[in-house]
Amino acid sequence: MTSRFIMIVCLLAVAGCQEEETPPAPRPVVSEVLTLTPTNARSWVGTVQSRSEADLAFQVLGRVAERPVDVGDVVEEGDVVARLDTASLVAAERSAEAALGQAEARQRTARDALTRTRALFERKVASEANLEAAVQALAVARSEVDRARSALVQAADRRDNATLRASTHAVVTKTYVSPGATVSAGERVLRIARTDDLEAVIDLPEPAIATINKNAAFVVGLAAAPRVTADGRLAYIEPVAEAATRTRRVHITLDSPPPSFRLGSLVSASLKTGKDAVLSLPISAVFERDGQTTVWRVVRPENRVEAVTVELGQEFAERVRLTSGLSQGNEVVTRGVHSLQDGTIVGKRIGD
Repeated sequence: MTSRFIMIVCLLAVAGCQEEETPPAPRPVVSEVLTLTPTNARSWVGTVQSRSEADLAFQVLGRVAERPVDVGDVVEEGDVVARLDTASLVAAERSAEAALGQAEARQRTARDALTRTRALFERKVASEANLEAAVQALAVARSEVDRARSALVQAADRRDNATLRASTHAVVTKTYVSPGATVSAGERVLRIARTDDLEAVIDLPEPAIATINKNAAFVVGLAAAPRVTADGRLAYIEPVAEAATRTRRVHITLDSPPPSFRLGSLVSASLKTGKDAVLSLPISAVFERDGQTTVWRVVRPENRVEAVTVELGQEFAERVRLTSGLSQGNEVVTRGVHSLQDGTIVGKRIGD
């Protein structure tokens, strides 16, 4: 009787403990709700820039005596854009000319000496050693002439390089030094940009870049006059993101832009298509399962996850383009995907 009573008490205690136990609360899930915006409604602000820019610099050391151009000036090929003070360069060239004249005089003297020595040697008055010495003296004189002539050419080149000229038809976009400054060889003096090879440059975040095809076409319009437009095509996307904003610079080649498209003009670029932009999602949401590319879709209001096979397109840094498998409005787990299973109960959504 006593043992039976004890057993009943134990069973009641166990039952009471089971009733007091509560299931753990579902953990929150880091997820993203996929959105789809028509590409023809997307537009981004950028500027008109030149695809061909060049920094001009002197090849010699000197003091800038003149810089007849400034930012915004249009220059033609061969136009003078800056000059150095040539006083020291002219003096060096004249010194080289004098040195060449002296070397040529010594060469003439050595040649005359060789002629006399050879005549004396033929009459057996001079020795063979004297003849060889005269030949060597003429050879040395000729080498000195060659060296002096080379020095003169270099001095003349340095004087010519004291004049900086435009390499093509362009506009001055930046100046680095002013008259009176001393510059070293190769130091930048100014920058020019061609006006017949323009592009639009825009900075885009990763989600926007993921919606752009490699052959994307654009319509680019002036911000001040939206009806003034030009067709454009994607040239390239810079591979390195800007450190502060995490955006990438997109270069759009402009096809026959109107004259009002000037360097620095503010423009608005939009994709030239009437189709909806494809969806994109973080790469962290994707995993392999049975050899298939898979993501976890959150089913609401059941608050459970289910595996969905997807097809992906081009990757852009931390995101990837989604071509099939999901649709707009689907909620996708973006973190901790390897710790979930089919039917796992999850809590409320936390934005990534």
